[in-house]
Amino acid sequence: MDSSSDEHALRSLFSSAELAEIDSRSIKRESDGSKDALSLLINWRSHIEKIDRDRALSWDDRSVWNQYDLVAALTIRDHLQCALEVLPADVRSKIENWVLKVDEKFSDFTVSDSGERIQRVVGQSINGRQWWWFRIPADGPIATDFERMAKQGWS
Repeated sequence: MDSSSDEHALRSLFSSAELAEIDSRSIKRESDGSKDALSLLINWRSHIEKIDRDRALSWDDRSVWNQYDLVAALTIRDHLQCALEVLPADVRSKIENWVLKVDEKFSDFTVSDSGERIQRVVGQSINGRQWWWFRIPADGPIATDFERMAKQGWS
């Protein structure tokens, strides 16, 4: 299933009034304009699924994502959180049920981290950020990237 059919299926779970409410509370992103909570949820899930699939591949496979792609995924999750926070509670809770499933998947293949490594990639403090900024993949190419960074004195 591709992301456009996923988004269509997800949107079909909401009434037209709920969809209008979700759309009216889209958030503006510098990178690609306005996005609503459902679009951001699909983006978050797609990124997490790709990072998870890549864990089975070799670090030198040219198709795998790296630590910068992880930061992009975490930023999408931040935007999703912002989009959720402006929704009415009843609509937000319906979407949060789906967000929780993706968050659990992310938690399942990641480990707790101090945040220092991600902070190095971001180039600024991540103090005060949400829990997802303090998790990194337990294994796979991104974990290897962080190991290589540590060997170069980036830890």
